[in-house]
Amino acid sequence: MSAEPSQPEDVRTSIVRVVSRSSIRGVGNGFFVAPDKIATNIHLIADANPVSAHVRGEGVTRSIRGVTAYDVKNNLVILKVSIEGTPLPLGDSDTVKIGNAIFDAGLLARGSKDKAKQGTIFGIRENDKWFSTTLQPNPEISGGPILNSKNEVIGIEVIEEDFGYAIPSNALKVLLAQSDTLESLKQWQQRDSIRAYRYVAQAKRKFSDGAYTEMIDALNEAIALNPEFPTAYTQRGEAKLSLGAFESEQGNATEAQRHYRSAIDDSNRALQLNPNAAVAYKNRGLAKRLLADSETDIGNTARQRYYHEALDDYMQTIKRVPNHVASYTERGTARKNLGNLESIKGNVSEARRHYHKAIDDYTHAIKIKPDYAKAYYGRGLAKEELGRREEARTDFEQAETLKQEQATVRVGGNDSHATGFFVTRNKVATNVHVIAPLESAYMQSVDRKRIWTVEGVTAFDVNNDLAILKVAEDGTPLPLGNSDTIQRGEAVSAVGYPTGNYTVSEGTLHSIRDRDKWLQMNVKISPGNSGSPVINSKGQVIGVVSGAVDPYSYAIPSNVLKALIVESGPPEPLALWRKRGPILVYVHASQGARNYIEGRYDEAIANFDKVIELNPENTYAYYNRGLAKFRLADLASEKENTEKARRLYEAGIEDSTQAIKRDPEDANAYHNRAGGRFRLAQSETDTAKKQKYYQGAIHDWTQVTELNSEYADPYNNLGAAKVSLGESKADQGDISEAQALYVSAIQDCTHAIQLNPENPDPYINRGYAQFHLGKTKANKGDRAGAEVLYTATVRDCTQAIQLNPENAAAYGNRGVAKAALGNADGAIEDFDIALRLDPENAEYFHERGLAKEAFGQTEEAKVDFEKAKELDPNVGQ
Repeated sequence: MSAEPSQPEDVRTSIVRVVSRSSIRGVGNGFFVAPDKIATNIHLIADANPVSAHVRGEGVTRSIRGVTAYDVKNNLVILKVSIEGTPLPLGDSDTVKIGNAIFDAGLLARGSKDKAKQGTIFGIRENDKWFSTTLQPNPEISGGPILNSKNEVIGIEVIEEDFGYAIPSNALKVLLAQSDTLESLKQWQQRDSIRAYRYVAQAKRKFSDGAYTEMIDALNEAIALNPEFPTAYTQRGEAKLSLGAFESEQGNATEAQRHYRSAIDDSNRALQLNPNAAVAYKNRGLAKRLLADSETDIGNTARQRYYHEALDDYMQTIKRVPNHVASYTERGTARKNLGNLESIKGNVSEARRHYHKAIDDYTHAIKIKPDYAKAYYGRGLAKEELGRREEARTDFEQAETLKQEQATVRVGGNDSHATGFFVTRNKVATNVHVIAPLESAYMQSVDRKRIWTVEGVTAFDVNNDLAILKVAEDGTPLPLGNSDTIQRGEAVSAVGYPTGNYTVSEGTLHSIRDRDKWLQMNVKISPGNSGSPVINSKGQVIGVVSGAVDPYSYAIPSNVLKALIVESGPPEPLALWRKRGPILVYVHASQGARNYIEGRYDEAIANFDKVIELNPENTYAYYNRGLAKFRLADLASEKENTEKARRLYEAGIEDSTQAIKRDPEDANAYHNRAGGRFRLAQSETDTAKKQKYYQGAIHDWTQVTELNSEYADPYNNLGAAKVSLGESKADQGDISEAQALYVSAIQDCTHAIQLNPENPDPYINRGYAQFHLGKTKANKGDRAGAEVLYTATVRDCTQAIQLNPENAAAYGNRGVAKAALGNADGAIEDFDIALRLDPENAEYFHERGLAKEAFGQTEEAKVDFEKAKELDPNVGQ
């Protein structure tokens, strides 16, 4: 039975968040060691001024009065604060043993849930008595207390790269005994040793930005100020490793090797200063492995000794930090690559031995951290070399799934959610329309355990709806592919948060839009997918989802994103960025879209009016304002306010026309305008105007089919418009023109069915066209030709009913056709069902009355005729 802290909540009231003006979220933790003194890490405050202490339980923040003592080698500082708190008791760190239970009760950033975590001690460094633990390193709680089962502080948490340690409490006791002077924070920060820490802090930020040369410059300054600072050497070595990897990717092997050798030199110097620095062994091991890879790539297989030296370094790392996932993984990679080298030399059995050992290392890493994608991928490669291809494929798939999950974040704020994804260690890409409406924003991991705050916008492209955000902590970036190489029909997937939950939506690339190279995809998405990465079969991002208009979704090409990343500058706070004119357009447009979705059409129109005022050329605003006016017109029509409906339809048509003027290839604007014209035609009593509206609708839907020939709905709508115009022409006695329209309508509906055979509407409309064409034949004495068409109508309506048994029109049209074929009994049955589904339809009552009359049910027919007239005095005319 494991020990637990007796009162973790009582302990937490003695812990503070260390915050600064540049990071209200907090830079780490501290805790009371005296009523007016707190202890924390030097690196947290060396580059921050002013600094405050936030007491979570009491909800107060107080300034730091100054520094009373510090220990450069142990990364410890004691601060005097302008508030009193309850000091935590300091235990005797000399008594701790490997295997002892420990607890971490640190405070996370605001908005995160604090939770005490239990671990054990598994290593104690000989030179400085720092001890390593099984607790996962978390920079947010650096500077916080590590407790024993008595709630005594036996260590102070500190993070060195991805290694977590505890500074022994006895070092803090010694320092506390010396804390009898007071030095202002500003003055203290000017000391050379503290300035060295400041340069290291700056270097870490440069690392996150990928500015490795500038990182080295900062570390050179740190080393000049404090030549005995091992952390500066390890960090500089890491920067050189990154530069070497970059040169290697560019094919510059000689330059890459120069950087790797220099990184080895830095690690050697760090180990001279601190022989127990696990991070230095880890960096040196990686440098030697990369150097061996590079030498092997250019044919110098004699350099395999670097692999063996790398294995020795990783052994030293693991000896000091036995749960270090990355070291097991990297050792596995060194062994796998050594196996590849032995295979090249023909030593098959030796190669297989290395592959098996590599798999053991990767498996151990996965056991420690089951969501470590890199270990799965490496294990897959080793299994592939051994011929275990199915197992390898499973590992590759798991690695890809984890990588995408970890890189894709939920973008939240203002009670909304969308998607973003890491494109560098500390930058997230999303849509302008996602971030513009948010007064404050945060990013959340797929498991909701990690939260990143947004520091600002580093670059944006209004025309392409892209924004790049800088976040406070590092994440895992996704690789960006070349969008110019993607082919039509290629499999793609959009990963994101369409309903607030992580979802993978699969599909294919349909086409590439000519004017802006946006990707048009057959991928079903929802609003929460905005900002989602579009992934190809290689796991590369080839697009960023921006939106959807049935039946397609659209994505900005990744090459546009690449160019924008290059343009990234210092972060601009969201509050300032949102005041920019182009961004205000997005703010109002977003509000308009939300009002439209929620049925507040008048408010939506007002929002889009504002967008047009700010940007009169905004196609999106005209398009959406037109949609809102059409919805209001529909509502007015339902209330039989014909004049209001007419005005709104005409206004919507004008907005659609303005959208088309600005984007003549916008198929959706033509589609909307056609719908407005069609509805005006249906309510128009003047025959000439009615036909003009139908002709306008036919013209617009024809344009839609020319711009997007694979969208079924416009063909179906064309058929409906042509049948209606045909009816009007027939009423005028122009039978020849009516017949031509009916035949054309049948062709259009057939095309719609070919494109989407699961939609009942084109079957109904084709049947309707066939029925009217049949009537014209019957009127000319061609009874046989008419019956063929009536039978086809019955067949089409039956198919529509199979697809949707609740469609009243299908039953009504089939009933009319059955009556025309002389099947009055069958017609009555269909009209009965149609009226059950649509009890206010005057046409169905009238047609059922005719069928009953033909069937000899005179009285029943009379009742139906009367009901039909009651509903519509003009029915049957």
